[in-house]
Amino acid sequence: MNDRKLLSRSEVLRGWFELIRPPNLFTVPGDILAGASLAFIPEYRILKLFSVIGISILLYISGLILNDYCDRETDRTERPSRPLPSGRVRPGTSLFVSVLLISTAFSIGFVIDGKKPLPLRLLFFPQEGVSVFQVVLILVVLILLYNGPARRIPWLGFVLMGSCRGLNILFGAAVCDTNFSREVLYGAGIEALYIVLVSSIAYSEVKNLPAKIYFWLPYIPLFMLAVMVCFIKISPLGIGSLIVTIGWISSILRHDKCNTRQLSVVIGNLIRGVILIQITIVTIQVSLGNQGKQYFYLVIVFLLIFFFASRLAGKKFYGS
Repeated sequence: MNDRKLLSRSEVLRGWFELIRPPNLFTVPGDILAGASLAFIPEYRILKLFSVIGISILLYISGLILNDYCDRETDRTERPSRPLPSGRVRPGTSLFVSVLLISTAFSIGFVIDGKKPLPLRLLFFPQEGVSVFQVVLILVVLILLYNGPARRIPWLGFVLMGSCRGLNILFGAAVCDTNFSREVLYGAGIEALYIVLVSSIAYSEVKNLPAKIYFWLPYIPLFMLAVMVCFIKISPLGIGSLIVTIGWISSILRHDKCNTRQLSVVIGNLIRGVILIQITIVTIQVSLGNQGKQYFYLVIVFLLIFFFASRLAGKKFYGS
């Protein structure tokens, strides 16, 4: 009897892990670190930076759980082994946890934000900079829209998902309490577009293989990344990182070696490629030769660790 209870607990625990997709979680901190790097984060903001990383992870997990909750009826037919349709996680519990995580993110954002939130400024890029709490509020709205009205319009869902990841870059820059520079906005746009295009490939992963043209689309943001690296300042580190990023993603985007069974693995690897994009963005600041270069080198090391940790987690859990 005890063994059955232990096995049941193990299944429930694995169900929760599958809900939060551990391989993808390693891609989240890099958004904040890349955004903060592009905004030249000062040393006295490092503690606030870690708090923002925590908020970002909470919101990401809550969005994943809410997504499975809203998809539970569809998954009963298309993906019956998922945690909710399989019964390993109760729908009511998952919804409660998602709301709890969003509330916690709200609270932390409100506490650490030294500025008075001004909701009326949320639709603009104010000259004095965007506060952390404002970004949290926008992210929550996008998460709710993605799991609500956008579910009936696929392309809108892709745009909202990409916007969330691009906004995560801006989230890191918001730690500096300055207005967003062109480099920050451009970097956010690159990752947003990349996720939009990866989402378009993943849309039919349980039905049929997307047309070959879809596998060429992710090269568009990679081209934009190359322009960014070359336009700001060419450096051996930046070029090397760019080549590795393009090489990794190119090795994944092989339509002739992909089938519907492998597509979920392909999507997971493409999402993991976000970390390489983040590393390439950070190398730009190293090449500029600004003060605190050791900080940027340390960020690159951490992102490399996240990349390999994501690969290891991907062997046990799906990332799509």
